Amino acid sequence: MAIDRDLAVCHPLRYNVLLTNSRAHKVMLLTVCWSSLLIGTALMEDIMFEGNQSLPPNVFLLAPIFQEPASIRPWAFGVLFVIYLVTITLNLILILIILCEKKLHKPVYIFLAHLLIMDIVGCTTITPRLMYSINESNIITKPACFVQVLFISFTGAMQSYILSIMATDRFLAVCHPLRYNVLLTNSRAHKVILLTVCWSSLLAGIFLVLLIGRTFCKYPEIHKVSCINMAVARLSCEDFTINSLYGIACTSLITVTLIAVSVVTYTRIFFFPQYLQHVSDSLFYLVQPLANPIIYGVRTAEIRRSLTRFTNVQD
Repeated sequence: MAIDRDLAVCHPLRYNVLLTNSRAHKVMLLTVCWSSLLIGTALMEDIMFEGNQSLPPNVFLLAPIFQEPASIRPWAFGVLFVIYLVTITLNLILILIILCEKKLHKPVYIFLAHLLIMDIVGCTTITPRLMYSINESNIITKPACFVQVLFISFTGAMQSYILSIMATDRFLAVCHPLRYNVLLTNSRAHKVILLTVCWSSLLAGIFLVLLIGRTFCKYPEIHKVSCINMAVARLSCEDFTINSLYGIACTSLITVTLIAVSVVTYTRIFFFPQYLQHVSDSLFYLVQPLANPIIYGVRTAEIRRSLTRFTNVQD
């Protein structure tokens, strides 16, 4: 988006030639493919390691889920696969509609599109690895685990901040309707998203830096279905107080920001208007990416009309 603004400002006469809608779609597709490739590479390391039954220092054990009885594994795998497929399809359809419909090139839909992208990245970070744990092995290599820590931290921060931004956007639209188009332009929306990406990357990067280089001497069992920062840090030989304090600080900052912005904005608008835990952890990562396209997409009138037009064109 920064490059897009640079082309628009510095090369206005050539902008429509240099960056067409077709090229924008290809860039977005390449970005999603590259993120999926990084996650897929880490997953392939696990698959290649599956033949080795020993536990060298560079692997961890994730919490087992749907392991017993064995007959439930194919059903659990199938349900997760269908949920993952539906989630990715719904999010991609809405992203394409927002990209193709010029009427939807507004700040609120810019924010929504990036929220949907984060849903795809977050779901892809968790679900394929979870399906592999159910069907094959719950052993995960250290690099793959660190990739999960990085992407889980990044997507979690991005989703929380984007929801806060969307709440602020609605506040401006409802409480300052005459000044809304001046206060929040598409250019400013892109800059806000860019700053959010940079800030979330910084927060997630620090999580990763605090883990890399640590010596893990405890039994390498992570009591979670995926690699969470603190669950991994507890396995190290050194004191992990700094990891704990940083995790608490980041979580508090993100949570307080989300709650404060939501309460202030929506109050101004409306005035007042051990096994089961692993299952709930899994559902948390699956339900939100599946629910967002329905809550913020299908229920939005303009997107619903665009979806109807898109369906009619395809027919």
